[in-house]
Amino acid sequence: MSVAMNAGSPIWKGGLAHTDVKSGEDFTVGRDATYDLMLYRYEVLSLIAYHLALKDTGLIGDGLSDRTVKALRQVYGEEPRSLGGAEDVHTLVENMVSSIDAECGAVLRTLLSRNEQVHTDLRLFFVDHLLSASLVAADACIRVMGTRGEDGDMPGYTHYRQAMPVKFSTYMDYVSRTLLSISERSLALADMLSECPLGYGSGFGSLSPVDRGSLAGMLCMRPGSENPLHMASLRGLDEIQVLDLVKDAFISMSRIAQDLIMWSSEEIGILRLPDDFVTGSSLMPNKRNPDFLEMVQGYASMVTSMAFGASADLLSKSTGYHRDFQVPKWHAMEALLLLERAIPLFGDLISRVQFDPQRARELVLNSTHATSYASSLVLGGMPWKEAYRSVGSMLAGGKRIPESPAPAFRPLDGHEVSSHRDMVSKKIEERKRRLSGLLGNV
Repeated sequence: MSVAMNAGSPIWKGGLAHTDVKSGEDFTVGRDATYDLMLYRYEVLSLIAYHLALKDTGLIGDGLSDRTVKALRQVYGEEPRSLGGAEDVHTLVENMVSSIDAECGAVLRTLLSRNEQVHTDLRLFFVDHLLSASLVAADACIRVMGTRGEDGDMPGYTHYRQAMPVKFSTYMDYVSRTLLSISERSLALADMLSECPLGYGSGFGSLSPVDRGSLAGMLCMRPGSENPLHMASLRGLDEIQVLDLVKDAFISMSRIAQDLIMWSSEEIGILRLPDDFVTGSSLMPNKRNPDFLEMVQGYASMVTSMAFGASADLLSKSTGYHRDFQVPKWHAMEALLLLERAIPLFGDLISRVQFDPQRARELVLNSTHATSYASSLVLGGMPWKEAYRSVGSMLAGGKRIPESPAPAFRPLDGHEVSSHRDMVSKKIEERKRRLSGLLGNV
């Protein structure tokens, strides 16, 4: 059954600020028209949990409570494609419930503030997508770890100059560990954001009699800080933490992307990128352009600017909510969704890179073995400074340095990574199961 939607009036009609005409409303709403739709199901779920908890207080009567929960469960199954002229997702859901039962719509937000409501919606969104990012990063890590191909020594670089030899397998293990770190950090942040904001009202304490512990539990969360000012102050900081995580992940991927761009060039040529990740030129038939990797770098720049912008938005703001907190909300949601898309593709590309061990070995300069040879002299009993000067003199005199293979390091434990991945997957499934319990038989 499709629920009729009516833009209606803002949910704050009747207050001092209400007039029939609002100048600049579209400008003020901004991209909420897009991003609030992504919060729709979380809005409905949090309201169901709230009314189940409110029913236990007897404040609005069992019959009306039951009807309100039933109406909310009905609108949960809807898939609105726009806000329908409503100011935000809160107004949208209220209008939809009111179209089913006007009395339920009238009590829907009993003693609730949009501030605590959207903060809860956002945290539910963030936790879901952080867990998803954690899972896809773990999957990408496992995929890269499972790469089978030739190994060998290649030049290791600092300052874009050869430094010491390194094994290709060591580099691939570094990529795997980077992906695992993204997975672990995403999981940790999901846990940190699992405190329920419902209960701080507009930031000065809730007048609602609901049990916050019971309410939080229904949403797979923990009760938040007892101090409403403190809990409310985390709005905006949550977005900064999400953006910082995404920024750090993209910066790491952008650096790996730069390695692959350089190493797959004709001049270096120790790697070949998969055909489905390169593009051609409209004029030059010889081109195999690393466009995907360049876009990883472009997105890294974008999310870095978003992260700095969110910090600037909160900087020196007085305690309490401000409407421009919507901007970091949009950016954090966009960035997190982008990370979820990027990681599987990035892992797929890395896992199918072709390494040319002969070309890599040819590129390693004799002087690149200087440090390992100096170390062998020290292990043979020569003082470090003397060994350093001795090797330096050999290089200055044009003498060849004895060469030795790059050391091998213990790679990631595949069983540990698989266990981590399974744990994240179980958390996601358990969360889905518990939240679906709010929907009854829907």
